[in-house]
Amino acid sequence: MKKNMNRSVFESVPLVGASIGIGTEPLENFIRLNLGNVVLTSLPDNREEAAEVLRLCRKNRIYIMLSELVHRHNHERWHSPSLDKKTLEELLPLAGEYFLGRYAIGESGGILYWPKFYTVDEGVHAYRSMPGAANDAEARKNYVDYLKKELAFERNKVCCCKLYNVDSSIVFATHSEAGIDGQCLELLPGDPLITFSAVRGAARAAGQNWGVHIAQMYYGGVHCDRMYQNRWRASLYLSYMAGAEFIYPECGHFRYRIPEEPYYGFGDEPVRRVRDELRRLYRHTLIHRRPAGFPESPAAVVRGRDDGHPGIWNPYAWGIYEDGGKWESSDAERGWELYDVFFRRDALFHPYNTGGPDYSGNPPGGQLDVIPPESDLSPYRLLFFLGNNRMDEALYAKLQDFVSRGGHLIIALSHFDNSTERGQHPMEYFRNGQLHELCGFDIDGMAAPDVYGISVIRQCSDVRYDLPVKRCDRDPNFIGRATPVKITNIQPETRVLVGFRNSVGGENLKEEISGLPLLVEHRLGKGLVLTVTAAEAPGCAGLREFMTCLIYSAQRAHRTKLDVIAGDRIRYAVYRDGKDLRFYLYNSDPDVSAGAQILYQGKNCGEVLLKAGEFHAGQVADGLVFLPEEPLWEMGKNAPDSYCFATRQQKITIINTTEADREFRLNGKSLCLAPGSRIQADCPEYIPPGKARFFAPEFLTEAKVNVKDVTTPY
Repeated sequence: MKKNMNRSVFESVPLVGASIGIGTEPLENFIRLNLGNVVLTSLPDNREEAAEVLRLCRKNRIYIMLSELVHRHNHERWHSPSLDKKTLEELLPLAGEYFLGRYAIGESGGILYWPKFYTVDEGVHAYRSMPGAANDAEARKNYVDYLKKELAFERNKVCCCKLYNVDSSIVFATHSEAGIDGQCLELLPGDPLITFSAVRGAARAAGQNWGVHIAQMYYGGVHCDRMYQNRWRASLYLSYMAGAEFIYPECGHFRYRIPEEPYYGFGDEPVRRVRDELRRLYRHTLIHRRPAGFPESPAAVVRGRDDGHPGIWNPYAWGIYEDGGKWESSDAERGWELYDVFFRRDALFHPYNTGGPDYSGNPPGGQLDVIPPESDLSPYRLLFFLGNNRMDEALYAKLQDFVSRGGHLIIALSHFDNSTERGQHPMEYFRNGQLHELCGFDIDGMAAPDVYGISVIRQCSDVRYDLPVKRCDRDPNFIGRATPVKITNIQPETRVLVGFRNSVGGENLKEEISGLPLLVEHRLGKGLVLTVTAAEAPGCAGLREFMTCLIYSAQRAHRTKLDVIAGDRIRYAVYRDGKDLRFYLYNSDPDVSAGAQILYQGKNCGEVLLKAGEFHAGQVADGLVFLPEEPLWEMGKNAPDSYCFATRQQKITIINTTEADREFRLNGKSLCLAPGSRIQADCPEYIPPGKARFFAPEFLTEAKVNVKDVTTPY
């Protein structure tokens, strides 16, 4: 894998823009409309006109992404048919560093997630379903080999340049393996939370740029109504918070054209509102600097080797449909359904919701990565395995190293299943089940499957997990059908925390439960491993409640320097800003306000009330937490303890989280705060040179432009 990328190659991050029609006139209109600094387009089918578009982009510092040039799979020319490979490769350098790349293998994840009748016999004249395979390793190889062949055609026959995918699945890392150069998420098909995690995790692992292509018109809603607009705004700001380096809509901003729905043209209010929202985000990026790099995400889910679950829509693995039910989702693939737990508020009346405060509703740091096994694990403190995985010696050693250095790993025995046939029973375990070096025990057969009680009998040695331990003779914590696995060669640093119970029991009930373990803790170096020791995968219905409890417990244990306690309509992200932090909040509820409590180093900084659909930006500097009322600001330091906010006049709440009195200046105004105290200060206006145009209300007023071409590439 490539080295991790710490800084973007772009002039500003993120780039914000739009899809536009072909030629110089749509590009000039885009500039007049103040819609951003990046376009998705196709080149005119004429060398001179194409050259003029590229030069105009460079002159105006507009980044350009080209749409697909050939149709998927059948390779029929889609755009610019007169521009051959040699011509394109001579033209593209005219844009200089503002040539972003072009799309290739578009929606190739659709081989896995499209309805099967789309791909069987090339039902929509695009991709074909994958051939049958003995196991997931073979299926993965078939998929990767196919993508490599497609990318080779793109580079050797169409145009050799930087290639981006555009996809809605969670298989971005597999596209990196096949040779894609950059990642682009087609947002709105599927769940944005898991697809953000997957595209960011893949880009982070491979050191690639990544961005978001918002399929607003086709997937923003069944109707162009109020909820459609709410999804659009949320898509923009959640993409921004997730770390996207470029953001633009696929279509829906120049016209709205869906069969059997009202048509809205360029000047109609619903379409104008889409552009107005886009322009607001663009203005924000011209004033406010989102720190370079990735948001804090101390926890990650490992998308296991050979995991063919697409993450959206289709309950099949690897797009194999013509092999009976063999490739329909198993308990392994259904483990991905647990992903939703990371982003959902726990119920008050769940008895395993212990302690307080209740941090559920968001993962630690607000963001969660989905990463390939090849990733650099050093940015993470907590790793989960949920879906399918094939273990090998390299990954086993890598996980040992991660844990020994202080990491926490939550993994199941199913993630050591190296069977040669998919769905094979009994399973073939990695190293024949001798897992004591990582998990603290070896496998020694299985008990009979049954509906068991599940009892939490010991607390984790890291008490922050706060597992819901009860006395053994009380009711089990959970009940479910599963197959206990017997263990042997138990290491000294290994303990059974949770076990299966199948009797009323007596004096030796705790030992009886320990003999049918379900969760085994092993201390290894500075870290620990928690192994789920049922034969079934975590997605098994009988383990669902227990796995939900375990996820909530792990999230509770791994808090960050800056935490947010809120309902699950509030999303947040935290970025390192040198020695300081910047953080962002968004209330995705379209109708009602919601509160968010900010904690810095465990100290309560009070509550922020966000209106419906409101975006908020805050700063931590030198132990002071700044909460401006309006997000349109930029902060710098003139000198130690002298903070300069580029902003219109507004109120800023400031909290002193240090143990000392703090005297400082805010835009020249002297302030003093005692330890732990807070103040709402009037911040005087300061508009830096060259920024007045962006702060002016007129920037948001759309210019009167006669837009004739309302087409977009898609």
